[in-house]
Amino acid sequence: MKVVCHLIFKRQEGFRFSFEQPVKAVFRLMQDGKPIDPQAAYIPAEILNISPKGMEIATAFEIDEAVLNDVQLSVIYCLDTVEIHSCGEITWKRHARKGFTYHTGFISMSKQQQRKRLFRS
Repeated sequence: MKVVCHLIFKRQEGFRFSFEQPVKAVFRLMQDGKPIDPQAAYIPAEILNISPKGMEIATAFEIDEAVLNDVQLSVIYCLDTVEIHSCGEITWKRHARKGFTYHTGFISMSKQQQRKRLFRS
């Protein structure tokens, strides 16, 4: 796999890795750290780029606007030979030729735990 690095300078982000060939991934919709539908299959996607703070993915699956701020994405992908699991909050959604692109901001485990505590109170 070839990795092409483009430096994009944004307010709080020093760099972003754009893949020459998108990285295959699957994701699941989560809420409060738990799958919304544990019986549902993972949804196929492709990672277009990734940075220390988040990633942009493309998928044919549309997440309803009404729930965008209430769900997180649990994404599984493989870089080189390492399977990686990450969780992120959706920061934006755009229509694309073959579906939709989403940007997710990574959530640290401590933030997930804080979110669980807030909803249990």
